[in-house]
Amino acid sequence: MHMQWNTFSELLVPTIQFLLEQKHLYQTVNIKDLACEYDKMYEKYDWNEVKGWYINFDAGREEVTASLPTTLSLVCANKECKNKKHPHNIGLTVVEPLGRMFDAGLHYQAKSLSSGYAPYFRLEHKGEVVQVFSLQYQCQACKGEPVTFLIRREGLKLQIVGRSRIEPCILPEGFPSKENSLFSDAVCASQTGSILAAICLLRIAIEQLVRRVAGDQDGRDIEGIFEEYKKTLPTEFPSNVKGVLKTAYDNLSVCMHSASANRKAFDEAMLLLARHFKMLSAFEFVNNGD
Repeated sequence: MHMQWNTFSELLVPTIQFLLEQKHLYQTVNIKDLACEYDKMYEKYDWNEVKGWYINFDAGREEVTASLPTTLSLVCANKECKNKKHPHNIGLTVVEPLGRMFDAGLHYQAKSLSSGYAPYFRLEHKGEVVQVFSLQYQCQACKGEPVTFLIRREGLKLQIVGRSRIEPCILPEGFPSKENSLFSDAVCASQTGSILAAICLLRIAIEQLVRRVAGDQDGRDIEGIFEEYKKTLPTEFPSNVKGVLKTAYDNLSVCMHSASANRKAFDEAMLLLARHFKMLSAFEFVNNGD
């Protein structure tokens, strides 16, 4: 079935919003996968044809004239923002000039736009259109420096290939302050595509935490240290949560020793840690080194 341009344009809005709100640097979403997940009828369309269409955000041109999400729910990267720790509205803004436009002829030219977004370059590679777009959004709470996204489109895939300012590294509630920098570095590495580095940093953070809390000064065997750590937890602490740090550490160790950049393993470890520290913060006993 032939897809109409306006249908494809309508699909781009939630796809771009999902990409910018839910994905990190160098992560990808597929327009077709997201559309078919939303409504099975989209499976009937000829998606191979769509791969060759150019996307344009300026009306009056002979391509798919697309809309953009006008607001995103993001954590503000500006340190001065009073609401920087919580996701809130980031609105599409006007930034002029955008800088330079790189075209398929490898020539540079000044490009000044008032629309707030623009194709950065476009070409065709192996039957699929390749485009890069620059999008700017401004925090509606602090009205500070806009965040700029660089999005690469190849056929049906959209990928964040650049961001300024970089995404803030916000830790879940209750994470220990003494190891805050290690945990933050791990999260930052995961958000910028360095998954193996993130795995190693998170593993180090867990080990440093349990050694500190267990009072280890001699570099004892890590297995025994985890047992000592569990003894420091409140008596009422749920038994099924006491061992999650060890579970996360072991899973990360498997990835590290096999040099496996497994994002799923990292995300699952972070969920285990968040569960553990959230539960711990509910007790009067707060083992955060303060």
